[in-house]
Amino acid sequence: MHTNESPERSIVPLEHRVARETFAGLSDGLYAGHSQFSELRENHLQASHKTIEAAAQMALDRVEPGNTARAIIFGAGTCADIPLARLAASFGHTTLVDVSIQYTLQARDSLPMPLRSKVEVVAQDITGIIDEATAWMAHPFDSHHAYLSCAANVFAGIRPCDKVPKFEEPYDFVASHLVHDQFGPSLARIVREEAYKRFGFARSSSGAHWHDRYWREQKALDDRLQQAHFDLLADTVNSSGVVHFAGSYNFRYNDQPRAGRRPIDLLGGRFALLSEPQEWQWRLTPGRLCDVAAYALQVAE
Repeated sequence: MHTNESPERSIVPLEHRVARETFAGLSDGLYAGHSQFSELRENHLQASHKTIEAAAQMALDRVEPGNTARAIIFGAGTCADIPLARLAASFGHTTLVDVSIQYTLQARDSLPMPLRSKVEVVAQDITGIIDEATAWMAHPFDSHHAYLSCAANVFAGIRPCDKVPKFEEPYDFVASHLVHDQFGPSLARIVREEAYKRFGFARSSSGAHWHDRYWREQKALDDRLQQAHFDLLADTVNSSGVVHFAGSYNFRYNDQPRAGRRPIDLLGGRFALLSEPQEWQWRLTPGRLCDVAAYALQVAE
């Protein structure tokens, strides 16, 4: 996958307006959040850097002498919670992957030139299904019910395991930091926003206007997306490499807990732990927080 032709590439163009604008808006929102609540999030950023650096060092220790150590970061985004300078200094080549790369390019270009030349930015839909999951929105619908019925039918037929991208050369270090749990909510947001534009219903994800079957199919697709993402991680890391995987759960709004699956419960038996899991709280805003769990993993034999 690595070439010397260009420091940034767009492998899969995103043709549909609604998908492109929504995912770009997600990156805008994350950037604004990191800027607006930087003091609240400092503990999260420090913990994120620490766990990624620890897993990266495990990967570097496993690289054969004389080989170029290679790292890839899925969902790099703004790189605010990724120790980009340390990774670029430690690895011979680092690839940053995101569906919207405006802020990823800014992060890369802020590095000193000797490090910048070692970092490649790739525009890539790592789910492989954004276009398929949103193309139906181009059609007219005469009712909200018909709109959500079509969404449910489309989502029921999507098989992400057949669509995730393939990377030709394996990497020594693969990182997925708070990425897998954005897939389903991001698609749900696309559907909500388009429904609001067409039918004027509230943007809330709950309420009488929302179709039960749609939510079942959206949740089932989210589960398939997460499993396909784990396949991507396993397929991208080399046999002796290390995967850093972190996920969020137990979101709290106004101090009211909401239960969620621990990220490690989603992994099944495809990975083995290399060290003790690391956990911390992430306060996103003054009234909203969640738990984060991070794992250093290797592909199970």
